[in-house]
Amino acid sequence: MILGKTMPLKIINISLLRYPESLNSAVYGLEEMFNLANSICSMQDINLSFVTSIINLDSVHLEVGNDSDVIILTPTNSADDYLNPNKALLHWLQKRYCCGTILASACCNTFVLAEAGLLKDKTCTTHWQLENTFRELYPEIKLSVQDTLRNEGEIITASGIMSWLDLGLEIITQYTKVSVLRELGHLLTIDTTTQEQRFYRKFVPYVKHSDETVLELQQYLNLHYSEPFSISVLLSKVHFSERTLQRRFLNATGLTPLRYVQRLRIQKACNLLETTHQSFETIAYHVGYSDAGSLRKLFKEEMNLSPREFRERFAPVYGNQQH
Repeated sequence: MILGKTMPLKIINISLLRYPESLNSAVYGLEEMFNLANSICSMQDINLSFVTSIINLDSVHLEVGNDSDVIILTPTNSADDYLNPNKALLHWLQKRYCCGTILASACCNTFVLAEAGLLKDKTCTTHWQLENTFRELYPEIKLSVQDTLRNEGEIITASGIMSWLDLGLEIITQYTKVSVLRELGHLLTIDTTTQEQRFYRKFVPYVKHSDETVLELQQYLNLHYSEPFSISVLLSKVHFSERTLQRRFLNATGLTPLRYVQRLRIQKACNLLETTHQSFETIAYHVGYSDAGSLRKLFKEEMNLSPREFRERFAPVYGNQQH
């Protein structure tokens, strides 16, 4: 009787990059997640093991992670870490990328990958509060902030501070099986289905531009969003054509005047759904819509949740109200 050979254990080296101000919950949470995945792989006879190592940017030479299959940039509390990234780190990431290492960023670290020049022709995501800053610094890069996670193969970006959970789950699934993901979700008692950042995103008008005329129009719209919208009203406040108005407003804010007002109204509706028990019809009237159906359609397109679903998710105390 000839015994079959035992297949060698496949090792996946995961490097967790820790800044001095990194969230310890993310660093050690990811380490624990990969350890749990190893236990599940063993139970399911999957011949694979994740080996994690923590690289301290302030004290350890980066070449420690040169054998990494995946490098995860953990979220940091210091804006300087991602707005003025370490030059040695950028160079190291470029080298690892060229060697086939998967680079994964959580939250603000999308800025680091962008600064390293690694997001060309790719779509990425980052925290919704950083959207305007990212677009200002890297206008040529396609940003999709409604996504919690974007997997572009060799580059994976995740959005919020807690999105390191999604990042870890994505990497584990990529190297193992969906059955491992499901069991991990059961053990951690977390939802392993894809979520969207747009549920949590708030509309923050962009005002860090140099067009003073557009800024004045923004201030007007911020106060009068509930009034009937008319481009002629805006034109009465400026001294140029409608075409010029549309172009300058779009260039300055990233939105047309009509879209800007729609976003303002949707955000106001979100606030009222979260904090009051008013019917959606009443809310629609308060934010400028005589037809609640029109706002409901826009709301669904923007938030990917109906007003009822939004209220049930974010304001359960009012979830039983009819609207």
